[in-house]
Amino acid sequence: MYVFRSLIKSSIINSIKQSADEAGIAYTTESLEGVSYTRFTIELEGLDNFNLIASTHNNWATLTLTTALSNDQDLRIALGVEKPAQSLAETKKLPELIKTFSLDGNSVGFVDHQRIANAVTGKEDSRLHQMLKELLDKAQQANALAAISTPECQDDIAAIAAKWPATVSGTTKTRITADYADFDVKAVLQSTDQDLLNTLQAVRGFVPKHTTGLDGQMMSVAYGIDVAKVLPLANTLTGAIKSAEFNCGPIAALQNEMQEVSTAGLAMMSGFANGVQGMSVSIQDAAFTIDDYNGPQIDKLDAIVTLSATDAHGLYSIAQGFVPPLANIKLPANGDAVLINEYIPSPVPLNFDIKMALKGNHIVIFTGDKSAQIAETLESQSVTKNGFVNMAFDVQKILLPLLDTIAATGQLSDEEMAELDSLRDQPVGVYFATDITDNGIGLESNVQITKK
Repeated sequence: MYVFRSLIKSSIINSIKQSADEAGIAYTTESLEGVSYTRFTIELEGLDNFNLIASTHNNWATLTLTTALSNDQDLRIALGVEKPAQSLAETKKLPELIKTFSLDGNSVGFVDHQRIANAVTGKEDSRLHQMLKELLDKAQQANALAAISTPECQDDIAAIAAKWPATVSGTTKTRITADYADFDVKAVLQSTDQDLLNTLQAVRGFVPKHTTGLDGQMMSVAYGIDVAKVLPLANTLTGAIKSAEFNCGPIAALQNEMQEVSTAGLAMMSGFANGVQGMSVSIQDAAFTIDDYNGPQIDKLDAIVTLSATDAHGLYSIAQGFVPPLANIKLPANGDAVLINEYIPSPVPLNFDIKMALKGNHIVIFTGDKSAQIAETLESQSVTKNGFVNMAFDVQKILLPLLDTIAATGQLSDEEMAELDSLRDQPVGVYFATDITDNGIGLESNVQITKK
C-alpha cells in the first residue's frame, strides 16, 4: 500500500483517471463505510479481479492493489476503515530504520524477508501465508511447498532469513524547487552476518574520482575489486556453505552439490591479475551517423578507460606477454601518452586520436580533450579501497545522439518523429553506487531533474 500527503491527493487521483481514459481502462466510484474510492479495473491475461484502488480520506491519498486473493478486510485496512491487529507505528520499526540507515524520513520502505520466509514455509499462519495457499489451490498446486514446510525446513529457512532480515529503502536527502529536483536515495540488503560482510568488504577496490558522481559525463561505469581477495572470498563462501549444518532436505541436497564446486579457475585469474584494484569506462561525449554504404560511423568520441593496480607498470609488462599488440606499445614511465590507433582493429575509420599512458597506479586509454584532462588527474590518485560498483547516466546526453541517428535515416513518419522529439528535453541525471557496508549490501543513488 502506498500513501501520500493530501497536498497532492487531488492531482494524483485526477492524473490516474486521465491516464485511464487515455488507455481505455474502466473505473467506478464506490464507497466503504463513508470512505469514497475509485476502482480501476485492469485486465491482464491470466489474472482475474485485478484492480487499482485510489482513495482520498482524512487528508491522505491511498493507492493499493486488490486481486482475487484479497478479501474485504484487506480493503478495509488499506483504506483506514479498520485498524490492523498491530499498526506499523506500534512496532516502532520506521524510527529504527530511519536511524540505523541514516534516512531523512521523507520516504521509507522495507521488505521483511523473515516474515516472507515464514509465510512461504508455513511457520507463521499469517495473511500472506493464507493468500499463498489460496493461490496454490487455485493453480491446483496445493502441495508445491510441502517439501519445505516441514519443521526442519521452517527452522533452517528462518535461520537463513535472520541473517538477511530485510531490504530497506528511503531518501537520505531531498531538494525540490520550481526549477529542479535533486534527491538521494538509499537501498540496503540488510545483513546481520558480520563475518561475511567483513569478507565482502575486503574485496572492495578502487573507483576513480571522475566516476563517483554526476559531473557532466554522458555515462560512466566503474568496478572496484581487489582481485587478490576474490579467491579467499570464494573459498570462505564455499567453505561456509559446505560446513553449515542443515536438517532441511532440499537445502541439504543443494549443499551436497556444492561439494563439487572448484575454485581452480578463480585461482588462475587471481594469479594473472594479481594487484588489480579496479577498472572503469567513462564517456564524456559522443556523436554517430549512419552511412548507407558503411553503416554506423563514429563522428565524435570523448572517452577514457582505466585499469588501476598496486603496480600498474608491472601489470602492463605481464600483459605484454599475453596480448601480442601490446608488445609493440612502449609506455613511458613519466606518464606521457602514446598514439595507438594503428594497433586497434576497427571495422570503421577512427577519425580521432586514441592514446594510452601510465598515470601513476593507472593504465589509461583515452581520446578527447575532457578525457585527457581526467587522465592527468589520475596521476595523483592512489589506489585505496573506496568503492565497489559505480554507474552514472545523463539521459539527455545518451538520447540526443541516438535520436539524431534515427532521424538521419529518414525512415520514420512525421508522427513518429514528433514522439521521438518529445524525448529530447529530458534533462535527467542518475548516479548509482553499490558498496558493502556494516549494515549490508547498499545501493545509493542520486537523481537530478532540471526543468527545461
